[in-house]
Amino acid sequence: MGRVKNIAEKKKKAHIYSGGGGGGTKGPERVDKRNEEKQCPFCDRIFKQDERLKNHIKKKHSEEVTEGQAA
Repeated sequence: MGRVKNIAEKKKKAHIYSGGGGGGTKGPERVDKRNEEKQCPFCDRIFKQDERLKNHIKKKHSEEVTEGQAA
């Protein structure tokens, strides 16, 4: 009904993999990025989702963004 299908795949997407420690002998290191916070470069607002930050910048700071700084 309201359940998310394939919960394991959803959890897997919430992680990024880096080139593991110890000279790469241990394989990729799993890094949890679910609680990562991103601050708006133009004000003091903090977001947990990239899309929310991008939408905020487009709506509230569109005049401050130059072509070189597009998020």
